Amino acid sequence: MQNRHKVTLPDPLEHFSALMHEKSPHASIEIDRPADPLGEWWIAIRCKKFRCDLVWQSKHGFGIFTSKPGYADHPDEVYRSADVVMIRLSQLIDQWQRSGRFRPLTLTEIRQLRETRQTTLAAALDINQAAVSRLEHRNDMKLSSLQSYVQAMDGRIEIRVHFDAFDAVISVSPDDDSPSNAARSRT
Repeated sequence: MQNRHKVTLPDPLEHFSALMHEKSPHASIEIDRPADPLGEWWIAIRCKKFRCDLVWQSKHGFGIFTSKPGYADHPDEVYRSADVVMIRLSQLIDQWQRSGRFRPLTLTEIRQLRETRQTTLAAALDINQAAVSRLEHRNDMKLSSLQSYVQAMDGRIEIRVHFDAFDAVISVSPDDDSPSNAARSRT
């Protein structure tokens, strides 16, 4: 591990560094400390041709940039713990070695991040394990099927639209009163 500034790392970054060294001993890690103690710590990971930038902030956790970061960009993915971000980095390294690029999360990868077995998910969805496998490998599915899959692991779906003039979270039903939508409408 290389630190540009020899400082004591916050516990989550220390844990992340130890995990990274254990799982990828040949990777180089550069950690840049922020000027503001509550600011963003930038982490650059390099291993052969694999390159990935992360940011860590105590109130948000670890952000991974799977697209090239630019000024004022937000991470593409955010993970609250070093253990989960390491699972995701392992997935990204595998993707990179196979295809030389990053792609968004698949349903299988989401299930792995949640450390949920197909059989456990099948029981929660009241279907068999083979049906979960088929669902995870579909190219096209109903939004309701995707929503059930994610909810069975205690998650929720959020859909965003992107236009030249704006980006926004949208609701797929006009009377969506989910807690996240209710909270947004009050702000």
